[in-house]
Amino acid sequence: MTRGQASPTSGATLWRYLPPVAVSVFFILVSALFLLGNTEAYSTILWLLGLNPFRFPFLDTYGVLSTAECHAYGIDVIAVNPCDVLGRTLDYSPFWLITAKLGFHTGLTQYVGLILDVLFLFWVFFLPPARSRLEALAITLALLSSVVAFALERANLDLAIFIIAIIATNWALRHGIWRWIGYGLIMLGALVKYYPGVMLILAIRERLIALVSLIIATIGVTVIFVTFEASDLIRVLGQIEHGSWFNTAFGAQNLPRGIADIASSILPVPAILAIVIEVALALVAAALAVVIATNEDLQDSLELLSERQRVFLLVGCALIAGCFFAAQNGAYRGIYFLFVLPAITAMWQMPVSKIVRQRFMLTGICVLFLMWAQFLDRSREEILGVFGAPTAIVEFSRFGFWLIREIVWWWVITILLAFGICLISRSQSGQQILRLFLGAEDMAARKAAAAAPRLRPEAPARRHRI
Repeated sequence: MTRGQASPTSGATLWRYLPPVAVSVFFILVSALFLLGNTEAYSTILWLLGLNPFRFPFLDTYGVLSTAECHAYGIDVIAVNPCDVLGRTLDYSPFWLITAKLGFHTGLTQYVGLILDVLFLFWVFFLPPARSRLEALAITLALLSSVVAFALERANLDLAIFIIAIIATNWALRHGIWRWIGYGLIMLGALVKYYPGVMLILAIRERLIALVSLIIATIGVTVIFVTFEASDLIRVLGQIEHGSWFNTAFGAQNLPRGIADIASSILPVPAILAIVIEVALALVAAALAVVIATNEDLQDSLELLSERQRVFLLVGCALIAGCFFAAQNGAYRGIYFLFVLPAITAMWQMPVSKIVRQRFMLTGICVLFLMWAQFLDRSREEILGVFGAPTAIVEFSRFGFWLIREIVWWWVITILLAFGICLISRSQSGQQILRLFLGAEDMAARKAAAAAPRLRPEAPARRHRI
């Protein structure tokens, strides 16, 4: 076999199954502990991962089913929900209440939760495959992380959105009607949980006329939905609350509002301070992302990725960044990092400058840090407890970990924005839009400059696997 050719058992075929098989085996073993009655061992494993398991699994599935059940009884679940064990009212779209007519109720919790988990484990096999040991190790660590365990233990409806995202993203690589069915699934997800609508960014890969048609269709569906559900929609949106800025949830508000809260406990500060800090951080992140996006090595690295890796990266960037800036999010939404990791880990061995490869490596490590943050935070608390650390040291370490985590979040978001800018600007509709603003001559000059060979004395020769 000649150098540069991969055998059928090497690369993707050899390593692609390790991450999904590993998480499936872990799920089966932990589930067996619960089903065999060893709930103490089950709870201990989840607790060590940083979770606080409820007395029964699939708590979030129970919550959404309870809203359907009480709505069927004629109860206004936006105001009160006695069917839920925690009394949680509806915080999803009113569109979800259509499930009451389908007979959904809390007695189906274990079945629905298990189905969501199994479908999640099935569809992770359709993520872009790992093509090396290093990539497989990183993605395996991501799938065994606290974030994924949290999502599976709660069986939140975000698992269903994750499944829709994988289906729509894979179908975006196909021709004809399949792509449009995928857009329809995305719209369905958006009608239930709002934020999945950002996945329509996939349409930027279409011709401009197709993109405009989809935008018009989306606006039409939105207008119809708002017209019929306006009053309930306003009530639901008004009830969306946030938790502590210092818990496991993530969002752009955490760092600025957390700093403002700490500052206000020391001296009087204006209420607008948190908003000013948040806007400033967003502007800095956006500006830095634009600078990074113009880096030629970054653009070359994206070109060396497979089309599948690029499409998954685009969707992952949209989902993570969209959730981050929209509101405070449960940690389980970190499962969307699984869309970006295959591309980031593939970039670790790209034939580009050392500093750019190191940036990719740092980003991948930061993503894994965020996915394991609950475990690391719990470990910090336990280690300090074992050594009997004073309360002041425990509190300082808690603040320090929170601060590091929030800074890492902003760094990762900045890099994902840079990826998104590159991918959008190089897409089919993106190029057509740029031609409208820049003109054909400027675009031709840019393409010629991009196609011209560039000398990279510091870049290592590309390695081929046998």
